[in-house]
Amino acid sequence: GAFSPDHSQFAVAARSGYVKLWDADSFTEAGQLKRFLIGAHSLTFSPDGTRLAAGSGDLEAVKLWDVRSQRELLNLEGQGSLFYRIRFSASGDLLATSPEKGPVHIWRAPSWEEIEAAEPEAGRLAENRSEDGS
Repeated sequence: GAFSPDHSQFAVAARSGYVKLWDADSFTEAGQLKRFLIGAHSLTFSPDGTRLAAGSGDLEAVKLWDVRSQRELLNLEGQGSLFYRIRFSASGDLLATSPEKGPVHIWRAPSWEEIEAAEPEAGRLAENRSEDGS
């Protein structure tokens, strides 16, 4: 399990394929995150407490959720199974995990500037929509 940075929530992973969120003050269930084909093996909250990452295996090496909405944000594939160790960097833009056997996996979240530079057409479309009011 893992506590949120402000210790207001606690998350528990289950090998049967779900993650439960608990309110740490009232000891009541705050939500259940399903969506794993196989079990979840590790958990970590982002430094700001807004995201929860869970490690599983192979095609579902890491799933990332928005804590408030409990919506799945993305699924990261990896090589190996039983991703027991998972951590965010202090800045929250790096996520590292490793399977029971195999290489360490590191993912980096691009900044909005990097996304805009990589997708210049998307930026131009947004500007054009603003100009013509649609």
